Amino acid sequence: MNIEAADALNFRLRQPVAYLRPWVDLYYSMQRPAPEPTGRCRNLYPDGGATLQFDFSHQHGVKVSFNLQHTRQQKCFDGPLDCAAVRFKPGGAYALFGLSAAELAGADADALLMKAGINGLCEQLANVREPSQRLQRIEGFLTLRMQTHNTRAGLIQQWLGALPAAPQEIRAQLQTKGIARRKLERAFRVETGFSPGQLYNLHRHKAIRNLLVRQPQLPLSDIALQYGFYDQAHFIRQFTGATGNSPGQYRRRKLSQFYNSN
Repeated sequence: MNIEAADALNFRLRQPVAYLRPWVDLYYSMQRPAPEPTGRCRNLYPDGGATLQFDFSHQHGVKVSFNLQHTRQQKCFDGPLDCAAVRFKPGGAYALFGLSAAELAGADADALLMKAGINGLCEQLANVREPSQRLQRIEGFLTLRMQTHNTRAGLIQQWLGALPAAPQEIRAQLQTKGIARRKLERAFRVETGFSPGQLYNLHRHKAIRNLLVRQPQLPLSDIALQYGFYDQAHFIRQFTGATGNSPGQYRRRKLSQFYNSN
């Protein structure tokens, strides 16, 4: 999201405390009391993580939703906004709530909230208006959840900690600890809905998207070599399939958004 769009949405980010970082990526909040005439849209790319969002814009209380995204989506922000959310790392919702990828992708929202024990948190948040205080309450709830259930880093967290090594290198590292390939793949399917190879590619493209903007002068051939593609053509083909834009198109679009906001 570019700077102008972030300011218009009063978009705020918060990093998790250190002991929650194996499972929590970040928290965010957005507030805008009036609808936006033209709307603002952004592309959302899957990374294997789930989002727990609290929507305060409804008259009949806080609306809560879990979302596990498996495909690229475009989300438009064209109405009044008042929400807070926590973004989990892959396997984070499973570790803290016992929610599998299949459950997160299901339609029974009430059952999810009941299993996650979130109803009490919703009652607390309903009386809080300040975004930073909402995020503090959410983090406090997750901390208590972690302590009560004695949550520990599992296979997915160990795998993520070994990135950016290639999947075969990570698998070899885990096998030295007595973790079999089938056990690892089963854990991935249950907790994230992806195979290790699929999740590796999602995170590889995420890193490349950031690199394209941070180092706009870096040749595409260097990026292809750095991230293990056969050649530049293979890199462009894979990146275009994942994002809908070629690397050059993506870089120009993101840089244009940045410079036009100043």
